[in-house]
Amino acid sequence: MAGLKGTISTSAPFAAAAGAARTPIYYTAPANSDSKLRGFLLMCDDATATDRAAVGSLARMSAAGSGGSAIAAAAIVHDDLRFNTATYPFVGTGRQGDTTAATVDKILMPLALEQKNSGIVFYYPPGEEPVIPRGTSAGINITPSADISGVVAALFIEE
Repeated sequence: MAGLKGTISTSAPFAAAAGAARTPIYYTAPANSDSKLRGFLLMCDDATATDRAAVGSLARMSAAGSGGSAIAAAAIVHDDLRFNTATYPFVGTGRQGDTTAATVDKILMPLALEQKNSGIVFYYPPGEEPVIPRGTSAGINITPSADISGVVAALFIEE
């Protein structure tokens, strides 16, 4: 790992149908180096008046889902001494909004959202971040109990 820190995130909210497993965000580490999963964000928003629950997991994935699109990840490096911000490209790749869920290899953390306008932002303590081994993937799968009109997700990565 070169120490590049950044975010890979959905470019816009997307809809998730009731009872259908989806993969809102998915990241594959570079073939020649490991990455760290520093944290994640998952937000669900809906225009209806009733609550919508969603269950899922942050997991290592053995196969990508389908129906979504590829997204580029950019690492942002802040130089606090000179107040410069330089952007470097990530080598790893990402996907967003897959309508067919990715195949889970190992669950890192179970997730549950109970309110219609709720979310989770979680950072692992320094030194405790799970490693995404070279060439393997991690992401978030969710299955809503009712239709959700807006799902947003992000993974905070270090390459």
